[in-house]
Amino acid sequence: DTLLEQGEQLTPERRARQHGIIYRAALGLAQVGGELLTLVDAGKLEPAEAVDVLEVLELVADVCRPVAEARECELVVSVPDDSAQVVSHPKTLTRAMLSLTLRAALRTRDGRVDVEARRDGPRHVTFSVAARGSGTLPEGGIAELLELFREEADTGSYTLSPEGLGLAATAHLVRAMGSELTVDAPTDDVLRLEFGITAVSYTHLRAHE
Repeated sequence: DTLLEQGEQLTPERRARQHGIIYRAALGLAQVGGELLTLVDAGKLEPAEAVDVLEVLELVADVCRPVAEARECELVVSVPDDSAQVVSHPKTLTRAMLSLTLRAALRTRDGRVDVEARRDGPRHVTFSVAARGSGTLPEGGIAELLELFREEADTGSYTLSPEGLGLAATAHLVRAMGSELTVDAPTDDVLRLEFGITAVSYTHLRAHE
């Protein structure tokens, strides 16, 4: 959509760069979706270990920020004053956050995507992706976003929804880590995706600077 709307104004170099960003994002989503389904089907996760929250969110931001910028969105990462370590499955946790953040960035124009970890208790950290902006929610709201199949207006036939499938696969993956994915829309232009992980220790944020 961004390319079509701005196509006449973009230089060839800028157009090629945005094509590359969106193409890489699409490949990334396809790879993440494939890996999620493989892991869910196999019922196997890598061994749990202490995972640094800041490192996970910075990695996710590095991958997703170019996509957000192409959509003219700001991507902001925030962590607790005391950056947490959680007992979890590092690759699986990163894939889940990457999937949620990429989908939020690709849905949102002219807005902001917040990737956050917040401490909700002495041993609990909530991971959250919140998107605010134009196009964040479809006309049908959360119900439409979660649909696995969508009816084509011109033919009346049903096709598989990549967004619905992706969120369903991510929810299964989050559940495999012992948590639940919640999808919420506090207002008409805000989408929030969250799940919680049990924390085992905290180290001050400065230790990671």
